[in-house]
Amino acid sequence: MKVLHIVSGMGIKEGGVATCTYELVAGLRKSKTETEILSYEPAKGDRLISEEDYILSVKGKKLKFYLYSKQFKKKIDSLNDYHLYHANGVWQYPSHIAAVIARKKKIPLVISPHGMLYPQDLQKRKFFKKILWRWFLKKDLNNATCIHATCMEEMNHLRSLGISAPIAVIPNPIGIIDYNFNNLQYQLNKKRSIGYLGRLDPRKNVECLIYAWYNLKDQMQNEELVIIGSGDIKYENFLKNEVQRLQLTNVLFTGFLSGREKYDRIASLSYLAVPSHFENFGMNIAEALSFKVPVLASKGTPWEDLITNNCGWWIENDIQSFTTAIHEAMRLSESKRLEMGENGYNLIKNKYATDKVVYKMNLLYKSIVKGEFSSEMNFVY
Repeated sequence: MKVLHIVSGMGIKEGGVATCTYELVAGLRKSKTETEILSYEPAKGDRLISEEDYILSVKGKKLKFYLYSKQFKKKIDSLNDYHLYHANGVWQYPSHIAAVIARKKKIPLVISPHGMLYPQDLQKRKFFKKILWRWFLKKDLNNATCIHATCMEEMNHLRSLGISAPIAVIPNPIGIIDYNFNNLQYQLNKKRSIGYLGRLDPRKNVECLIYAWYNLKDQMQNEELVIIGSGDIKYENFLKNEVQRLQLTNVLFTGFLSGREKYDRIASLSYLAVPSHFENFGMNIAEALSFKVPVLASKGTPWEDLITNNCGWWIENDIQSFTTAIHEAMRLSESKRLEMGENGYNLIKNKYATDKVVYKMNLLYKSIVKGEFSSEMNFVY
């Protein structure tokens, strides 16, 4: 079986879609499923997430937002011998032309919207999205062989939009890094810290953490709030200006980090906080748990597992809720914090690790190629 993943970009700065696409494809290849990725070449100042020869890049100019390029169509149309296409993301030309060519060549198609059809996301560029929805997207989704959602909430949103195609609910894969936790994580921290990890964007609601931190400034004089990431420059400047306005001296902006530098920074945190308005998965949550870091996440994320597995807090995404949770977390004993970290690590290893996700995705692919869903696939609705 040979599978082609299509995605708009595989640059290291592209964010969660590129990261989970790479992790899934690497896992599929390790399981002996021949898989390749087709995407645009990285933008200036960026680089590929990895240099493997199975990541195929298309050069050429493309229209902003929709990312149309005749070179992309020519490239995907020239590639043969695939049994299945898997398009990652929606709204843009790469996933749409994959759907068009899949129909033309009668190749089965899986589409992963990656949270891009949540109600809140539909409000961004609303005019353009209405046009694209009516022009092609609803048809592409309903004619897909299967839609891949990362959680039940995302599936419910898709059904509310009138999507009738089968939907497979499979989480994103998390690669567990072979990390020496004695290096940082298991030292008794000289300074406890709460961290945010991810793209800086208004939907991430990072200011909630800053205001909660301000509420606790008298109790947190020896602790630190660490904001890891970059993104929307206007929003990033707003956050920094708020820190200055509130005269907070123990807030650190690290900027964008990757590789070993990012891993060390995550492992050095006492807790990760994720106050997002909405997430279809929350790769940063799973990543922190894989580094044995407990998480405080909003109910805008699908992570009730934090409560059921005693590895964090799942709370409303308002300032008071985060103020209360941060205060409680920072007052836990170190032994209790480490116990929660171990619980989170075990949750990822047993439920979200790449091999677990790849097993389900292979079941899905094989069933689609055979033309029937097996009884083992209780995750398809």
